[in-house]
Amino acid sequence: MSISLGSNAPFNRGDHSANKHLRTDTREVSDWLQSQFRKTSAKEIAEQGGIGQRAAEGVKQGRNGLTMAHLVNMCRANPEFRAELFKFCGGHLEGEPEMVAALSRAINAIVRKEK
Repeated sequence: MSISLGSNAPFNRGDHSANKHLRTDTREVSDWLQSQFRKTSAKEIAEQGGIGQRAAEGVKQGRNGLTMAHLVNMCRANPEFRAELFKFCGGHLEGEPEMVAALSRAINAIVRKEK
């Protein structure tokens, strides 16, 4: 017994969209993460990302990536990383990442004082 797709055109998994020029690959992301963390200790990466220190060393060396949960942890713990990731993903910052991170820290400090 077969399933009929009716008049739907066949789906070719290799032919997705016209946005092929915007795609990235694992190597590009690993290289970007490695460049972001080159001056950060593995211990600090582990604490901010909620990962083990050995896994953090692997991320720092470009061998490992981050899961979505660990990426979110990094973004919440590190405003500079969050701004750089936003820029890497195609976002437009109204200023340099350092300035955006400083503004984020200032706003968070004010919100914490009001609670």
